[in-house]
This record gives sequence, structure tokens and C-alpha cells, in this order.
Amino acid sequence: MSMDKRVLPPGAFILKGYDYILQQRYIDYPNISFINKNKYNYIVIEGIDGAGKTTVAQLVVSELKRRNIDSELVYEPYTEEIRTLLNRSPDINPIVEAMLFAADRMYLHSEVLSKMLQDGKVVIGDRSFIASIVYQVVRGAPEEFVISINSFAIKPSLIILLDITPETAIERLERKKSKQLLHLEKPSYLLNVRQRYFDVLKSMGIPHHVINAERNINAVLEDVLSVILKNLV
Repeated sequence: MSMDKRVLPPGAFILKGYDYILQQRYIDYPNISFINKNKYNYIVIEGIDGAGKTTVAQLVVSELKRRNIDSELVYEPYTEEIRTLLNRSPDINPIVEAMLFAADRMYLHSEVLSKMLQDGKVVIGDRSFIASIVYQVVRGAPEEFVISINSFAIKPSLIILLDITPETAIERLERKKSKQLLHLEKPSYLLNVRQRYFDVLKSMGIPHHVINAERNINAVLEDVLSVILKNLV
């Protein structure tokens, strides 16, 4: 017997005949009331490993605060327990990895991020659910599965992609002695991740800007700040 699929925006796949579960509220998604608002500032810095996301995100928040703009930094993975587990298992099964990121993201979005946005803060994110749709899928997890388990995620209002070549990424990563490279040390892997970022951002329809991150940090920061300040709502 064939089983049709129905798609519930923004990506949860529910088998035909199971719709009543949602209708009867046996499955209850987080009550994030602001999600239907048209205006909020959740700006995410994305890019392949070595692009400088964390450094740029931290500097952006510092500069926004210096300008008296109420801003906060969030990062993924957020919880220390999941972050530690992922750091200890750099070659973990991609499906397990996707589930761990999704659980961590569920906590961050429902308990932390939603409150910040409700308070009108400008939130700068170091990665988002976009990274899962990129990284875990490149590593072998089914795209539909990764999208589905992240269906609760708050969509960024703006994504800034820091773009560098795989060669530059590997050079930078090798300078981080604490970084366990494994699959990250392969140029072909990073090339696939880089290309998928472009493909996913195009298909998701979320406003985004690509910044050349091959340059010195001051030039990159200046461009990133310029884009953010022009897009605040």
C-alpha cells in the first residue's frame, strides 16, 4: 500500500492519514507567539568551517552595543552538553548529528531566542538550522529528514554568508591546534559544503548577502556591519 506525503510548512513531512494527530494536538509544537510577526531582527552568520563566523559574530555584537543597539549573540550548538558530545565525536553518524543539533536548537529557540526577539533585541546568530541542511546532508543524512526535524526553527530575518575557498579554510583550520579535522581536511568535502550553502540559500528564499571573507577581518567586519545596519527593522 502506498503512503502519500503531505508537507506542513516550513518542512515537516507527515504521512497521509496521520494528519489527525496534529489536528487533535497529540503533537504540540512550541508556542512561539512572535513567529507570525512580520518584523524581527534575527541575523545569522553562516559559512564553511574556517570562514571566521564566530569572530565576526562577536565583533558585530560588540559594535552594535557600542552604537547603543540592544543586541545579543547566540551560537549553535548552544548547550554545553551537546557541544561537548559533538566535539568529542567529529565523525559521528550524520543522522545522529542532525538529531543532536535539532534538539539543541529546539531548546535555544523555545527557551532563549524567542524571548530575546519578543523583547525587541537584535539577535546575531553564529550558525542556524541552515547549517544542518548543509552539513548533515552533505555528510549523508536525508534532506527531507533534516528539514523535518528542524520544522520548528525560527527563520532568520537575514543570513550573511562568509565565503572563502576550501584552500583558505584548510589553512586556517590547520592553525587551530584544538580542531579535529577528519572529514574537514578534505578539499572536496569543503567544496561540496560551500556549493550547497549557495544552493540552499537560493532555495530557502531567506534574504541573504554573500561577503568575501578572504580579506582581513576589519574589511570583512565593515561590510558585514554595513549590510546589517541597512537591514534592521
